[in-house]
Amino acid sequence: MGTAVTYHLINRLVSIFLVATPMPVPGSRPGLRRMAARVFGASIGRNIVARVPVAGESLHYLPAADLPDDLSWAGENPYVADAFAGCVALVESAGERALSSTVRGALLGALELWWGEAKGLDRSWLDAAVRHLEAKDRPAARLVYLSAFAPHQVDAGIVAAYREQHPCDADLLAATTWAGFAAARRIGSWLAGGDNG
Repeated sequence: MGTAVTYHLINRLVSIFLVATPMPVPGSRPGLRRMAARVFGASIGRNIVARVPVAGESLHYLPAADLPDDLSWAGENPYVADAFAGCVALVESAGERALSSTVRGALLGALELWWGEAKGLDRSWLDAAVRHLEAKDRPAARLVYLSAFAPHQVDAGIVAAYREQHPCDADLLAATTWAGFAAARRIGSWLAGGDNG
């Protein structure tokens, strides 16, 4: 469950922020790409594989917090429970700084009615979803709705509109992470056998 919820968040952020490959080598230079992959594998990659993780070792980076009800499945393992509880606390705090309560409430309401159906490519669904909001809230709402439901549709225009009110990179990351995690938690509630709404 923890892996599934985490990857639903990570996949959304990857769709929004990463280019096709993490290797900083042009695709037109396959020889350089192979060499970069070998160097990575012989250095950083070897260190990653050789490391032996210790359960709970990194929990000191997170605040102590109560585990939300929708993540009760994590309670079976105290390390996983503490990790998710602390992560929720951090993400919620960041979301409160980067998004108005109106925008956060609108997305949470939409997630309660969502059962995984794909949204349309033409974005008419997005226009309808934000139409009832005040003009000042619409850029942030567009960003979080896309981050949650269709992260592959977040483009430079969506980001630029949000940045007009929130120019800081930390706010952009906070808003997209908050929305992505809200969607991942909703999906997790289905996997756990509940409906969270």
